[in-house]
Amino acid sequence: MRKRTFISFAAGFLCCLLAAGTGLGVSAGEQSIRVSQDVKIEVEGEPFAPRDANGKELPIFVYEGSTYAPVRALAEKLGAWVNYDHQERTVRVDASPKPEYYAQEALKEDLEKRMALVRGIRFRDAEGRTADVEAYDGQEDPVSSWFGRLYIYNHYYKVEDGTVPEDYEGSGIDVMFLDEDGDCLYKYQNITENYAIINGELYTNDQHGGGDLDLDRIRRVLEGKPEEFEPEKLFQIEDAEWLILRGYGQKEVRVDGEALAQLTEEVNSLEYRRGEPYAGWAGCPQYNVTWYNSQGRRIGWLSTNAGGEGILAPRFRYQVVGGTIDTDRYERLVNELPEAERWDTDPILTLKGALNAEKVQIEDGLGTYRAEVTDPELVKRLAENMGTMEFRVQGHVTGSAWDEADDGRCFVHWSRPEEDYFTPAEITVCVRDEKTVAFSGDNGYLATAMDGKTINMELINALLDQDGPYAGHPGVSYRDLPPE
Repeated sequence: MRKRTFISFAAGFLCCLLAAGTGLGVSAGEQSIRVSQDVKIEVEGEPFAPRDANGKELPIFVYEGSTYAPVRALAEKLGAWVNYDHQERTVRVDASPKPEYYAQEALKEDLEKRMALVRGIRFRDAEGRTADVEAYDGQEDPVSSWFGRLYIYNHYYKVEDGTVPEDYEGSGIDVMFLDEDGDCLYKYQNITENYAIINGELYTNDQHGGGDLDLDRIRRVLEGKPEEFEPEKLFQIEDAEWLILRGYGQKEVRVDGEALAQLTEEVNSLEYRRGEPYAGWAGCPQYNVTWYNSQGRRIGWLSTNAGGEGILAPRFRYQVVGGTIDTDRYERLVNELPEAERWDTDPILTLKGALNAEKVQIEDGLGTYRAEVTDPELVKRLAENMGTMEFRVQGHVTGSAWDEADDGRCFVHWSRPEEDYFTPAEITVCVRDEKTVAFSGDNGYLATAMDGKTINMELINALLDQDGPYAGHPGVSYRDLPPE
């Protein structure tokens, strides 16, 4: 384990006031000093002008023979990690290099400490309008309905190296979290629903299902409009072939025919008033409903509470207005109908996780040898082919059918980078032909390609051919497999 050195010191209030001439007046408490600003800093032979997170140049000065410079700007320039503990009023400098994940965790820990002090939120748009909202309800968790708990605490990750792209188009809205004195504890700049600039670097909350910001609601408040939205007809579900109904902690059932028509008509007819956004599965919905069309594509979903007066739908919670959803009927259907088959509950499967793969292994159908592909361009060609396809589940495939030797088939195994924890570690499918695959092994599922797309069998067969065009390729190797 790498040893880290921390330098800590108590940080008091320090205000710098520009004075006439070459001096700078500085006050700390009741003291005033006069300092010289006639000093420059070079870092590794290059001129360095320290700036804050907004790009504003910060002062450097000399007092009684000692040079004073902004600790964060200078330390970060030298590759150190700086963290300010607002509650303890202490600056901590980690002088060792830090990997990216450590920076993310440090940001999370810093946010948790700051959020414990939050008493208000201030929004500011590009036109200079501001709006303050309450963010403290007296409970243990101070975050208001403006932000889901997951959005604040856990779900901001730096985008690559944090560089803000030149074409980044934010909303022009900044979010400032205020303490009880109205001072800013933390700031998210130029936010979008899933991105924000923090300390001059770009972060995202759209991995691991982070919650979205309700930008429409923020804009309404900045414009002086009422926060509450008008009731609306949220659903217009048409051409549903079946739906899957699941009771909380119970089985999933397939609903079609007359019961499908009744449930669909009910949710289409009611009005709903939009409420706060939610992050992930907030709370415990009592029933989940998902509608599918004849192709097996999902065309609508909701989760409702036990009383049927509130629902979760994509991105937001809603209040049912002018009626309720008949959850008693939901309960009867869950109890009366048989458990649904897999091809009803999850009718379309994909290989999207293959798009993040760094290696592909292709095994011949007889299980005698394997081609290992590490060349990035070849991995990308395979991934962009199979990883962008959708497959319609047709039924079960037994373990014996999966293991049966057949040199007309092959197995494709994708491996993701170890540090990429957002996708499955391994993905394996049995390719039967250019349109048919089997997912998983024992008790797996047979599926066919949709939308006329086909698997690039020409490339797969060429890679499998030990005497073919990729023989001797530095990014393709072959190895025999031991007999079973």
